[in-house]
Amino acid sequence: MHRWIYAGLLLVAGLAMTAGAQRASIGGVAGYVGGQPAYHTGQVGDQTLMTTAGEHIDVVFDGGRRAYYGFRTLRDGRHAVLADGVYNLTNRGAVRVSGGGHIVWDAFGVVERVVRDPSAHPGTDKG
Repeated sequence: MHRWIYAGLLLVAGLAMTAGAQRASIGGVAGYVGGQPAYHTGQVGDQTLMTTAGEHIDVVFDGGRRAYYGFRTLRDGRHAVLADGVYNLTNRGAVRVSGGGHIVWDAFGVVERVVRDPSAHPGTDKG
């Protein structure tokens, strides 16, 4: 009887650890993977920012959703979405992250312009 209880507990713990690892590990192409934004680089609007704390933030633009997402690189090379909060940048700006890495505000108004104006694209004079 105790063996089944221990086996059940180990199974639940293993599933929880796997789910956590999958949530933190983001890879692939633009869009969502398992409910999380996917990490990519080299597309229009993608850039790297530096925080005043010395952390690099990879910013990804999702054109389909017209939204920006922030990622940080883990020690093992995987990418995880940024935690909710405000990140001060070395360029005297700041970004606010809320809800799964979604960048909802920046000090220079780029996020607002791109969301509000359909003709604005990242990397243009409007965004």
